[in-house]
Formats: sequence, C-alpha cells, structure tokens
Amino acid sequence: MPPCFICFFDKKYEEVSSYNSIPSPVQIETTGNIEHEVEGHKFNVQLLYEYTVYGKVVGTHSYLATTTHNKVVPKDVGLVWGPMAQEKFNKRLRFVSTGQRYLMTIFKTDDTSWYYNMYAPAYISNNHLVPSSKEIRKLMNKIKKDDYVKIQGYLCNIRGPEINGTGYYHTESSTVRGDYNCETIYVTDIKWLKEK
Repeated sequence: MPPCFICFFDKKYEEVSSYNSIPSPVQIETTGNIEHEVEGHKFNVQLLYEYTVYGKVVGTHSYLATTTHNKVVPKDVGLVWGPMAQEKFNKRLRFVSTGQRYLMTIFKTDDTSWYYNMYAPAYISNNHLVPSSKEIRKLMNKIKKDDYVKIQGYLCNIRGPEINGTGYYHTESSTVRGDYNCETIYVTDIKWLKEK
C-alpha cells in the first residue's frame, strides 16, 4: 500500500487534564529575524518573543488574498482561555469579526457586567496567523470555531514591500494581553487539545 501523504497534514493532538485548566499564554523574550517569502516578495519577520497560546476558538476569519496584509496574514483566530473559556462566562459574550480584529460585546447586562469590562480582556486575544510553511498553512485552515488549540511560534513585527502596487507594508504585534490590540504570530506548530 502506498504511503498516505495526506496524513502528514492531519491534526495533531495534545492531552490536557481539563479544558478549564489550560494555561495562560507563555512568552519568552527573544531576538532575531526570519526572511519570509510570499509570492516571490521577501518580508523581514522581527522576532520579539517565543510564544505559546492555548485557548478555545471563538471565531476565525480567512482572508481573500487581495491585499498584502491578507497574503502575509491569511487567517485570524480569536481565542479565549482561563475563566473566559468556561461556558458560564463566555455565553454572556458575543464575538464579532470586524475587518482584522474580533471585538467583544456584552449582550447581557446584570450586576456582574463590571467583571467582563475589567477582567475579560486579559483572557481574550485576536491572533493574526502567519504560516511558517505550507504544512502549517494547511493546519491553520483546519482550525474552526469551538476547537481547543495550542498555537506555538513567535510574536513578531513584519516589514516588506507591498505586493500589489508600490509602497511599504508593516504590521506589529501586541505583546501585552488585555490592551485590545492583536497578536501577530509567526506560527511554527499547531496542536488540538483534548481532555484526558
């Protein structure tokens, strides 16, 4: 029987004791640069932190390859973790894709609404995913809402020429949770989580 090459792109799994106990993001300061090529154009990826984020997927958005940003960053994934990954908390929230970010909207107002305003942003992130290889791109495409995933790579800034037309493209990553800005991740590995 010939080898099953398509199996190489199957999902990889990592066991966790409970979805409610997955850790907060881990980042370790680093330096360096990677040359990233898209359609023959070379982009400089400035590495800021080694980064691992675990979370429940609350939304995804794949972009049509019509702009430089959408070609460099073909997919966004909105993640929640910690208390926000628990149904009793996130059922009160609505996640909306608006261009290149997921915004949280409180749709149930009660005496706990202050909790969401003050604490929820620390457990929510919108992640611009930059695939480090064709294999990672295929795995990125498999991520869907309500999955539990672990994404590894680097928080980074990216600079390079505009692919369509003239000019200069750049995007920068947030490095602090809760600031409502987006994380740009140069993705080197993706695993799906499953409870033991």
